[in-house]
Amino acid sequence: MDTEKNCSVRQHTTDKTPVKLNCPLEGCPARNIARLDRHLHRIHDIQIVNPEYAALMSKAKATVDRRSTSNVTDNWMQEEPEERHKSTEKTHTLSSDPGVHQESAPLTLMPSGREPACTKTLPTVTGLRRQLRATEDTSAATGTGSVRPESSTSCSGTYLSPSSTSEDDDDDSSSSSSSYTEHGPSSPEPRSHRDPKALQLYRAFLSGPLPTAKGRDNTKQAVQHIRLFLQHMARLAEGPVRNDLRFLRHASRSQSWFDELMRSGLKPTTVHSYLQDVLSFLRYLHEADLSHVKLSERNIRSLMFLLKSFRKQGKRQLSLHRQLVQDHGQDLCESAPSNACTLVGLLCGRLLLHNGHRRGVVMNMSLLDFDGAKAYTGEFHISVSNHKTAGTFGKAVLVVSTLEHQWLLRYAAMRHKLPGYSYKPTTFFFTNKGNPIKKIGRAISKAWKYWGLGDDITTGMIRSAVVTYVRRT
Repeated sequence: MDTEKNCSVRQHTTDKTPVKLNCPLEGCPARNIARLDRHLHRIHDIQIVNPEYAALMSKAKATVDRRSTSNVTDNWMQEEPEERHKSTEKTHTLSSDPGVHQESAPLTLMPSGREPACTKTLPTVTGLRRQLRATEDTSAATGTGSVRPESSTSCSGTYLSPSSTSEDDDDDSSSSSSSYTEHGPSSPEPRSHRDPKALQLYRAFLSGPLPTAKGRDNTKQAVQHIRLFLQHMARLAEGPVRNDLRFLRHASRSQSWFDELMRSGLKPTTVHSYLQDVLSFLRYLHEADLSHVKLSERNIRSLMFLLKSFRKQGKRQLSLHRQLVQDHGQDLCESAPSNACTLVGLLCGRLLLHNGHRRGVVMNMSLLDFDGAKAYTGEFHISVSNHKTAGTFGKAVLVVSTLEHQWLLRYAAMRHKLPGYSYKPTTFFFTNKGNPIKKIGRAISKAWKYWGLGDDITTGMIRSAVVTYVRRT
């Protein structure tokens, strides 16, 4: 008798529909809701006894295809709000029955939609409602109608849904196998997310709060060098490594890594860059003293000792390679037409003579810096932010006359015709490879020699002459 009575109560107190409905209230973004009746009650505080309740449900169902909801709509409209209110009151009177749960514990809180068959104390009404509202709002925003809490209490204990499994495991217990399972081919993640935590922290340390484009490129290259080193030391072809970095205790493995670098055909400058980046990372580990890194100070020092010895072995080849590149390197004056070299040399020399800055100010001046020049009476001020002492004195100002500014405008209009423009240079003056002109002194010397103004002029001589003239006058 009690079982039949309970079943009848459940049939009249639930308004579950076979299709998902959208919230009919204006301004509510909830879509594809499996239980619109609960959404109206918990989110909008519209109860079953409210006369507006039946109208909203009818309005929501009217928007659904009639072919799939005609039967449901007919059955729905046969039941009056007063009957629902009576059935709700019956539910409260039967709450003491062991086979029926109270309203504070909705039926869908249990796994797979089953009801508990016990009278164990359930979670509080306030906590469950808050959890369900947060979950329902999230599902509505993402377009999914299913509402499932992270955890719910049953007779045997606590039920955890698959999405609520513990993710706060101890960092010390992480291993390469667990990381591979989490970020393996089944769920591909960006490579930076699969790096050990120490490397991720070092990446943030190198980038800083306001990284520049050049700084991001340098950080990316350094992290790639360190990543390859860690994979070799961990004896992994690819994939994530352990967060504790215990494999770095085997310092002897670094010898085979250095041998592979030397046999790979990389240039001495590239090998030197690998060694410098790894040494910088080890110094960071030594100074930061990260808790999840299981390396002693002795382990780090022994590994750094070996890497420094490798760097010393390649010092001879590095010096010879740099000298060879310097002898055979081509700048703008050696590959570009003579008129372009002369023009750049004269313009750079004029800017340095009238301002006395270091060559880095003229070398790093960008097109944006030139376009942002401020006009004053008879002159223009060009502010350059990328130079040697920017961290101490801020932007460097190049003061040019109106005539000099017109010369620079004419040069800016012909930049697209110069060799090296196809490399998309970032500086105002550039070489045939699109790089900044580091040998400004050579360009000035060739231009001045062509016009009979002197030879073997350097930017340091020009700066010293300007400073001496200012002090004496």
